[in-house]
Amino acid sequence: MVSFRSVSVLKKPKNQRRQQLKNQRSRKYWLTVLRTLSIGGIACGLFWLITLPKWTINNESQIEIENNQFLSKDEIVSLLPLEQPLYIYQINPKKLSEYLKINAPIAAAKIKRQLIPPKLKITITELKPVATVYTDKKQVGSVDKEGKFIERKFYTGDQNFNLPSLKLIGFKPEEQQQNWSEIYPLINSSPVKIYGINWEIPSNIVLITELGKVDLGPITSVSKFNQQLNVLAQLSSSEKINSSQIISIDLNNPDAPTIKIQKKDKNEDTN
Repeated sequence: MVSFRSVSVLKKPKNQRRQQLKNQRSRKYWLTVLRTLSIGGIACGLFWLITLPKWTINNESQIEIENNQFLSKDEIVSLLPLEQPLYIYQINPKKLSEYLKINAPIAAAKIKRQLIPPKLKITITELKPVATVYTDKKQVGSVDKEGKFIERKFYTGDQNFNLPSLKLIGFKPEEQQQNWSEIYPLINSSPVKIYGINWEIPSNIVLITELGKVDLGPITSVSKFNQQLNVLAQLSSSEKINSSQIISIDLNNPDAPTIKIQKKDKNEDTN
């Protein structure tokens, strides 16, 4: 009898532990089920909310354009590859920004999606034309200070915008963009007024200036181009030279410029 009671006393705590473990497993199971159902319910609810008709872009009034100076809102909206109506969550801001930079004269585009009320906000930085490009005496577009080409169809409808007076003749952005981005700051700050640049013959770039036609030869370096402009400025300020008599100036060798002048009925070359 003593032995029997001892065994029953030992078995009781062991059975309780088994029951506790069973209860714990049961609670964990149901907690997992409830958690899964909750997450699923939230996900379904969110999907239902964002797919409601009121979360769509249905018309242009829901698109805001900010910081545009040259391009109209209608022009920018017409370029957007968005088919309305469009769920706002379907719009990828990064891809849309890259698309605008490729297909419009835009340097940067910051795009934000707004849910309440559904709206698309686009803040742009436009390319600013600094020179007008001509091919075969026809104006085909313009370029900004970095040499990025802007098609003629842009900016032409703005009554308050005038294309730059500086002309680039025979300019090919894909070939001469790097040269242009380097020499434009020098042209812009030149004391001698420059009206145009003829790029038709790469071996002899020609400036059209207030002193007349200036032959530069090929643009081989920024330092040489800067030296040529400095010599041009010196010639402009020289009292020995009458600018009205200058036919052309040759600065192929800036250390030994040649000026072709007109005196009465004959031409003379002066060094």
